[in-house]
Parts: sequence; structure tokens; C-alpha cells
Amino acid sequence: MSATRVRLGAPPTPRQQLADLPMRLPLSPGAVAWLATAAGVELPWHRPTTPSLLTTRLSGPGASPPIATDEAARAELRGLGALDRDGRVRPTVLTALAAFARAETTVDVVLVRRLSAGPVSLHAWHRRWGDRVTWLTAAGGAVELGWCGLGHWHAQLTALPAGAQQGPRDRCGPGPRVGLTLPLPLVLGTGTAATEGRADLLEELLSRPDATGETEQLRLLHEGASARLRATVAGHGPAGDRRLGIVSWLRYDDGWRSLTPVHRDGQAFVRVDPVPPTRLGTEVARLLRGVAGR
Repeated sequence: MSATRVRLGAPPTPRQQLADLPMRLPLSPGAVAWLATAAGVELPWHRPTTPSLLTTRLSGPGASPPIATDEAARAELRGLGALDRDGRVRPTVLTALAAFARAETTVDVVLVRRLSAGPVSLHAWHRRWGDRVTWLTAAGGAVELGWCGLGHWHAQLTALPAGAQQGPRDRCGPGPRVGLTLPLPLVLGTGTAATEGRADLLEELLSRPDATGETEQLRLLHEGASARLRATVAGHGPAGDRRLGIVSWLRYDDGWRSLTPVHRDGQAFVRVDPVPPTRLGTEVARLLRGVAGR
């Protein structure tokens, strides 16, 4: 994602280059909650709203972040090198958490894989502050805190869809034809009906005139995907207005497909395009420039 970065002055020193390298801390929910409390940072799954399934899985019903005397969390963090000998959070970790809290732009990724045993979800929250990026990733009750320089961000984003190509894919089917273009309301409506198991509504939508000749392609679009990825990019434009951009991908037996928005005669459509997993960083960079008004 170096295309969004402008360096002025002297080239980075070896120490700066080392500081830019990706760092990862695999943490328990209790340890990351303790760190967030110590740094005064709000975790993305601890919002003052109705608890979500993710909140419940990570923290337990009604759970609150551990207090500063939580010895189990401190022992875990000390073993990972996140605390110094006196039990204080190391400056590098505090800097990463500060970047997360003060983010200028955000990228939230949800990746859902459809396996025979049921769906498996991964949530990733990436935050950029200046030339620093910090992320939190949650999957299966485990959490990762990571950070890197802006130049390494592309690889971290690419790892998310690339990882979905590994392991069981036993519910993967053929996808729709490349270049398929459909009205956006039709894609959204049939997708909702398929997800909620509303066969009656799905059949009704498939009988509409704008679905004529594309019934089988619509079924492949929604039923053949083994994984779904959605990345929401947010930032503020030059006037301070909040702006959003979205990347939406589906994975089939021949790889990932992008649901690309297109406009015709003032109408919104979606085109199905093949896309390699390595392109996620490029797409996010494009949307980051858009939300910043560049």
C-alpha cells in the first residue's frame, strides 16, 4: 500500500526500517482487554450497544475488562514481552494502541467461510494513524494484536483472503459467469432471501422481469460461494465529511470474484469479476484515496 505514502527528507534509518516490520501478539480476550484498559483504548467489540454474538464469545455474557490486578493477563503479557520487568506496558505496544485509538482512516474486514460443520467467521479491525497501522483480529475466541509501518500494510491485508484458500473447502461450488452484470437491488434482494432461507421470497424475486434469463446465474452467485469477504473503508474528506467505501468478494471453486459496482443510465448494477487475493490491498488503497478526496 506504499502508493498512499509520501516520504520527504532523508531515507529511513535501519532502526526505523526495523520498527516498520510487522509485529504480532497472539492474545487471549482477557489479556487484550487488560491492555486496552491500561492504555485507555476502547475495543471494537466493546461498544455501548446490545451485546453481539462476537462480544459474547470473546468476553462472556455481561463480562467487563479485567482490572489492573488480573495476574493471569499480566503473566501472559509478560511472557509475550509486552510488559517490562516492572510490569509496565512497553512503549512500542502503547504506541500501537495509540495509533488504533487515534485512527485517521479505518478498514473493517469480515470474512465468513462456509464449511460443512457450519460457518466460521473472522473479524479484523485495521486502523491507520500517520505512517503507522495497528490491527486487531478476532476468530474462534482468539485475538491478535498487530502493528506495522504503512509500507507493510498491503501484505497484512492480502493475508486475509489468501488464508481462506487454505484448509477445508468442502462447501465450495461453481460461480456465475465472469462479467455477469445484474441490477443491484436484485442482487441484494436475492442475497438476503438466500441467506435467511426465504425460499418463497427468492422464487418471487427470480420471477421478476429483471431476472429473466439469469435465474441459474443468480443461484450460482448465492449458493456456490464458500467464503464471503466484506471490507469497509472509512475516513474523512477535505471538508471533514465522513466517507465510506466497500469491497465485496465471494469465493468459488475457481477463486475469488469481486462484486464491482457499475452505473448505467443512472441505475446501479453489480458486475462479477475474477480477482486474485493479492488485490485486496490495492482495492483498499484505492478506496482510501477516495475517502480522503485525493
